[in-house]
Amino acid sequence: MINNSNKQDKPLVLISRCLGFKPCRYDGSIIEFNQLKELKKSFILKPICPEVAAGLGVPRPPVKLVVLNNRKEVGYLFNNHWQIKPNILRNVIRKYLRDYNNAGGMILKEKSPSCGIKRCKYYKPPGRDFKGRTGGILIEEYNRLNLGWPLIDEISLQSNSSMEKFIADVKKFHNKDR
Repeated sequence: MINNSNKQDKPLVLISRCLGFKPCRYDGSIIEFNQLKELKKSFILKPICPEVAAGLGVPRPPVKLVVLNNRKEVGYLFNNHWQIKPNILRNVIRKYLRDYNNAGGMILKEKSPSCGIKRCKYYKPPGRDFKGRTGGILIEEYNRLNLGWPLIDEISLQSNSSMEKFIADVKKFHNKDR
C-alpha cells in the first residue's frame, strides 16, 4: 500500500493563477513568481482567476474596481463612459469559496480588482479619477463569510520572514481541527 499521507497532510492554498501559473492577466502576461517552488514544498496550490472564470477573455480591457451605492463591482471605460459588469466576479468568487472551503490560506495578486487584499484603486462613476484604495471583490466575499484563513499578497511574500510566518500560520490553521 502506498502512503500518501504527506500529500494529504499538506494544506490547500488558493493562489492567483497569474502568479507563475498561466498568462491570464488582462494583457495576456504572466507574473514571474520566484517563491512558487518553495511554496509547493509546503502546500497543495490551487490556482484561481475569477476574471477568466467569469468569461473575461485574455487579453481583455483592464477592469477597474468601482463602488456604486456602497457595493463593489467591476467595470471598464469605453469611449469615456463606464461599462459596469454587476456580479460578474462575485458569483465566480462565491463558487470558489464554496468549492474550496477546506482551504487553509490564500496567496493573492495585490492591487487586482478581483483578488487584491487592500491596495486596489477604486472609482466612483461617473468620475474617472480614483477615489481611494480598498480590498477587491474576493476579499469582500471572504470577509462576509468570515473564513479566517491566513492571507498574503505576492509582494509581502518577497520577505523571507513574511513567507515563514505565512507558512506557519497556514499550517496552524490547517491543523487546528485535526
